[in-house]
Amino acid sequence: MKIDEIYEALKGHNLCRSRHDFSRNYLGKHQSYMSVIKARGEPPSIEAWAMLSYALQSRAQVFAGSDNEFIQAAATRLQELQQAAAANVMKECAARNR
Repeated sequence: MKIDEIYEALKGHNLCRSRHDFSRNYLGKHQSYMSVIKARGEPPSIEAWAMLSYALQSRAQVFAGSDNEFIQAAATRLQELQQAAAANVMKECAARNR
C-alpha cells in the first residue's frame, strides 16, 4: 500500500484533516513533508514509515477501548492500515540488508 493510499483512507474516515496534519501527526515530519516528497517524486523514508506504523498502532489501541461501534470500526481500520505500514517498513529493511 502506498503512503498516499493510507493518507486518503485516514482522511476518508475523518482521522486526518490534511497532508500537513498527516505529515506532522502521523509521520513525525515537518508539515510540508508529503508535499516535498510528492514534488520530488521520492519515496517516503523508512523513518516516516516506522513513525506511521507506530502512530496508527497507538491510535488503534486508544480507539479499541471504546464502547462505540463506530469508534471500534475506526480502530479496526487503523489496525489494517498499521499492518500495511509495517509491511513497508519490513520491505525497506530487507532492501537495505541485501
